[in-house]
Amino acid sequence: IDEDCTELATLEKFIGLLEEDI
Repeated sequence: IDEDCTELATLEKFIGLLEEDI
């Protein structure tokens, strides 16, 4: 049931890491 929320959180975390690299 919380798979979508988990995927969204993972995406946000991944994007955050990308922004830190830039």
